[in-house]
Amino acid sequence: MIGISTRIQESRHADSLFNSIAKWREFHPEENIVIVDSASPDKSYMEKVKSMDPKITIEDIDNTGYESGAWWHIFNTYPNEERYFFFQDSMVINKPVDQFIPKSSSEVAICCEHGTDSEPHRAGWANDVGAKNWVCTQPVNCDYGDYLVDGNINFLVAVHCSFIVQRDTLEKIKSKNFDKVKVDCKLGSRAMERMWGIVFFHHEKLNEIIIPGDYISKEHGGR
Repeated sequence: MIGISTRIQESRHADSLFNSIAKWREFHPEENIVIVDSASPDKSYMEKVKSMDPKITIEDIDNTGYESGAWWHIFNTYPNEERYFFFQDSMVINKPVDQFIPKSSSEVAICCEHGTDSEPHRAGWANDVGAKNWVCTQPVNCDYGDYLVDGNINFLVAVHCSFIVQRDTLEKIKSKNFDKVKVDCKLGSRAMERMWGIVFFHHEKLNEIIIPGDYISKEHGGR
């Protein structure tokens, strides 16, 4: 299943979403597509999406949890898929990504459109103190306190919270209350982008599969 999170400020900003849909249909026509609307001020884009492909499901739930809220909504609503392609609407694939699909629950594929296979995009918690502090304010004990790493330890980031993962991996992460962290602001969204990296690579010790930058383009979403 392909999950796309979107928030459209104005209809003229929807082109990246339309491009994303077109490319997924071109390269992976066998996958179902679910779009989660994150409280878009302008929802006129929905009519064009339906005309592009009536099989696409739009979850018009006014999600205010940013990407994390969208991904957990899709997983909770469609829990029986073998694998999940979770992509922000501005992440557009340029060619098939079959070779990067995880073959086991010990793997995760992440987007690195800001880097290459040899030098992927990296970030450390010390580089974003605000995001780190936001996580520390959360009342839910996610058992990730030991993984709020300092600037000397870098980890690969699932860029814009976009990745491919198997169902069993999400089940394991959900069982540790990761889905209970409620994102309700831009700072929280930024924090959770980094938290996914911590969960995948430090806590669960998953093998990361890097999707190189030439496979995926980041288009301006007009936010």
